[in-house]
Amino acid sequence: MNHPSSEEIQLRAHQVMDGSLENSRRILGLTIDLCIFFVYFYVFLCFLILFY
Repeated sequence: MNHPSSEEIQLRAHQVMDGSLENSRRILGLTIDLCIFFVYFYVFLCFLILFY
């Protein structure tokens, strides 16, 4: 059996970690965008209620 070397294992671990961090950044970015959207939506609804 051919077992991976410690360097190969470490490289794979870094690749998995990089992918995980990138996904976390993407989710955080989408969450922030969604929060901003809801703030603008709430302000828009307040203006509709006040000036309608």
